[in-house]
Amino acid sequence: MARSFLTDSEAFLDAAKIIERSNEVAASGPKYYLACQAIELILKAFILNNGGADNELRKIGHDLSKAWSRATELGLSPIDGRVEELIEMLTPYHLDHRFRYRQTGFLTLPVSDEMCEIIGNLVAQIGPEVNRAMKAEIQAKRNFQGRA
Repeated sequence: MARSFLTDSEAFLDAAKIIERSNEVAASGPKYYLACQAIELILKAFILNNGGADNELRKIGHDLSKAWSRATELGLSPIDGRVEELIEMLTPYHLDHRFRYRQTGFLTLPVSDEMCEIIGNLVAQIGPEVNRAMKAEIQAKRNFQGRA
């Protein structure tokens, strides 16, 4: 499951970057939505990869701050020190689905290219761990089957 979350996180981030490069102002909501999904999924991948359980993820839901807290409890120490601030900024909007359902009012948002860079750094840090764990699990299954 962690590998699936990693794959989806990468896909959401890639889609956000495509919109970012298009400079399409009208697509800013979808871009931030995709970025938030990428954060949510990469943190959930980390949680699962480091001993967290599926039922924890249901309790976390779409709360980026809860996912962040749990991931740091399990040992996540991001290389990019801007991650926590980004998560604090985006959490309330992601929780109330602000990027999916347009609402009136003023938003304080991160600069989108910097946001994509920060998320990319987080994915680049966590991704190899998830891939190593998946490969080790596959190898352990092969070894077990070879002994049976």
